[in-house]
Amino acid sequence: MKNNKIIIFIFLFFISLFFSACNLSVFDSKKEEKNILENQNKIDQNNLKEKEDAQAELQKLFIDKYPKYQKTLQVRIDKFEANFARGGIIFVEKMPGIIFLATKIENNWEIVFAGNGQIDCTLSKYNFPDYMLSDCAK
Repeated sequence: MKNNKIIIFIFLFFISLFFSACNLSVFDSKKEEKNILENQNKIDQNNLKEKEDAQAELQKLFIDKYPKYQKTLQVRIDKFEANFARGGIIFVEKMPGIIFLATKIENNWEIVFAGNGQIDCTLSKYNFPDYMLSDCAK
């Protein structure tokens, strides 16, 4: 009988160790998941700030290029990465606009395409991400 109690005790001890390890594993993975989400949040916030800054700079560039529309011109960025932007410009509300591609050259935004129609694939020389030039004319 005493041997049975010892075996049961050892069995219960190992079961409790197993569940403790499982709980720690779940806790660690949740902690790691939380850290990943927090880091992604910081990246997203930085990206959003960069995108907003780019939009403001591009707005100024387009107003300089088209001063006639300084009061109504609206820049929209549809696709963005740190040094690349693709979007649209509306000159007057409810009227068709144009698309644009811009890149940072020596830390300054430059418009490399603004217009309608097909985008020339030679713009790939600026190293735009493929998804921004997926519709270029070859």
